Parts: sequence; structure tokens; C-alpha cells
Amino acid sequence: MPAIDNGIGGQAFEGSLLQRRSVARERNPKLRRDKIKEVTGRHDRLACEVCTFDFKQTYGDRGAGFAEIHHAVPFHVTGPIKTRLADLVVLCSNCHRMIHRGPQWFDTSGAPFVDRQVTTCCVAVIPIAVQGSGSPAPDELGRRRALHADR
Repeated sequence: MPAIDNGIGGQAFEGSLLQRRSVARERNPKLRRDKIKEVTGRHDRLACEVCTFDFKQTYGDRGAGFAEIHHAVPFHVTGPIKTRLADLVVLCSNCHRMIHRGPQWFDTSGAPFVDRQVTTCCVAVIPIAVQGSGSPAPDELGRRRALHADR
């Protein structure tokens, strides 16, 4: 197989330490634990709510209790809110990355949840209507804000 030529001879220096400043949204780790406990209690397993991937089934004990927890409505839409377990979605790493990929936010409301058999990751992730800025369309913003107005 020929060497990859990316203009720098297929090699580059990496690993230098960088100092960065960033702003992050506050998360409550108890919500993650509680969501995993709720889903496991209801379904006797912890699987991605989009593609049904189960880390324990694939990786054994190493994968037991592992999943990513995703906020179904983004904080840039809601701002700071009181999050309920119903606002969270259990995802595998691949589906979580695909939902966050690109400027367009994706809605998991059409996902084939754990009870269905789906073999293709992210097959049912529904794109939200977006206007040039990467934000949901105004009618979608209004609908989502109304859902969270009582909190």
C-alpha cells in the first residue's frame, strides 16, 4: 500500500500541550445516573434509543451501564432550565456524535426506541428545520419554549 501524501510527507508533530479557556453548560451528574437507572429498570437493559446498540451486549462487563445521555432540547434553545428525566435521551457514542455533527441540530423524537429492532445507526434521526444560522426555525423555537414554559 502506498504511503499517504498529505503535503507533509504523511507525518506531523503532535502532542504539544495547549492551554485553552472555554465556557461550558452546567450539567448535573445525578440526572445521568437516574436516567440510566430508569431506563435499565424499565427495559432490563441499557441501549441506544436511536439504533438500539447495547454496550454490555457487545463489550461484556466493560460496557455494563455505559451510554451517553443527550438533552433532547438544546440549551441554546431553552437556556437554563430544570431538566426532567423525560428531557434526556440514551444514545450510543456514534448516534450522539451524529446528532451533534454540523451546524444543524437533530431531533430524536422520531427515533425507533429500545423496543424496536433497527440495525442502522442514526437511521431515524429527524433534522429540525434550520435557517442559515444553524438555529431551529422560529416556529420550532416557539414550540420547544412552550414545552418548557411551566418549569
